Amino acid sequence: MSPITSNAAFYQTGAIRQLKQLAMTAVLFTGGHTNAQFSSPLVLDPALNNSTQITVADINNDNNDDIIVTRQTGFERIIQAYLGDGHGNFTPPQTLAPNAQKPQIAYFADLNNNGQQDMIVIPTLFGNPPGTDRIAWFPNNSGTFQTRIVIDDTYPTAFTAIEDIRIVDVENDGDLDIIAAANLQLTLYTNDGSANFTQTTIPIEFNTENYDLDVADFNSDGFIDIIIGGVAPLILINTNGSFAYDPDISSSIEGFPGLTFLVYPIDFDNDGDQDLILADTGPQNLWLYEQGDDGLFNLHSTLVTNTPQSFSMTSADFDNDGDLDLLTNFPQLGQTVWFENDNQENYQNASLIHQGITPFPKHVATGDFNNDNIPDAVWSMPLSVHLATTTTPCTPDLTGDNLLNFFDISAFLDAFGIQDPAADFTNDGTFNFFDVSAFLQAFAQGCP
Repeated sequence: MSPITSNAAFYQTGAIRQLKQLAMTAVLFTGGHTNAQFSSPLVLDPALNNSTQITVADINNDNNDDIIVTRQTGFERIIQAYLGDGHGNFTPPQTLAPNAQKPQIAYFADLNNNGQQDMIVIPTLFGNPPGTDRIAWFPNNSGTFQTRIVIDDTYPTAFTAIEDIRIVDVENDGDLDIIAAANLQLTLYTNDGSANFTQTTIPIEFNTENYDLDVADFNSDGFIDIIIGGVAPLILINTNGSFAYDPDISSSIEGFPGLTFLVYPIDFDNDGDQDLILADTGPQNLWLYEQGDDGLFNLHSTLVTNTPQSFSMTSADFDNDGDLDLLTNFPQLGQTVWFENDNQENYQNASLIHQGITPFPKHVATGDFNNDNIPDAVWSMPLSVHLATTTTPCTPDLTGDNLLNFFDISAFLDAFGIQDPAADFTNDGTFNFFDVSAFLQAFAQGCP
């Protein structure tokens, strides 16, 4: 045996002995290293506990995501922007559109096709006096929003005040229209391409209060459809810009108890259709419905039961594994939680990623704040940015459970013993001391 071979064998034997000792130690610490999904928070406003919406948009056309918060300060309601630099840093808050009338929510979209994100503002019904615009838009002038243009000046009442909107191309004509849900009314504002709007009422055919609104293409015809949460989940199909209630698709959502306070379309199983997450009244359940090839829905699972109401939900591939995970909150518990998609058509149990003060946090949103093409998160309270930290697979996590512990060491030893490629940590096609050393080093460093 050559001295080189002899020395390699000696070091390899020693490394494996060290690995086995590490495995015995790891048994004592069953938690292991956590493969965390978000960095420590960058707190933008530690006192923000009264937001009515968080939005992410690039309002100054610098290709970086900004954070816009609609909030109440005393008896006033204001819109503030935190401008991002693309490296995870933000400016102090800047007030937008000081002439907005009691803003409750603010969305951003290019209404006049000039390449800039305009602001659409919905006022609150509450206040003394309340906002007098039912809906208004503010053209974006190089990141400023000084001009107020009223789209609908109908004085808001308890029945006509808009609860939420969606900005989409309803007619597939290349410009953005507005769908607005009021308490007892659904309205379409059709854009002519220059931000001149024609208002029409969308018939619902049910006496229902509208608690939530969202849009998706539920029949795969290329047109955006509507789902509203009311006395039940109701789906309205879009035919060339005209909406009508679809009894077949709507009634296929069987087993749902009734009042629907959250509707969230999502393709959780990556099969190209629109599945649904629904929430009933509190104590609340989160229900996951899967859309079949026939366009109808079947109950897939219940994500949580007997949980206080969720007000906000967002989705993205937070762990960079090719599927959509969920981020939501339970304000009455002060919790922000993450549901990991396991890539096998299931969501794992909720993982607590932030414990705040009850009854906060209220809102969650998603953006890419450091331009690494991995979705990050922002929530309140406090208003804070959390950068996603998993940009590459955690190589020593051989069991794939997002933990580093005894079981990963045991899996490596088993793989090494049978010369499984999973143990080839140097990627050279051989199995020796260097693979053991590389695994030990990766394990010691932990995962992001």
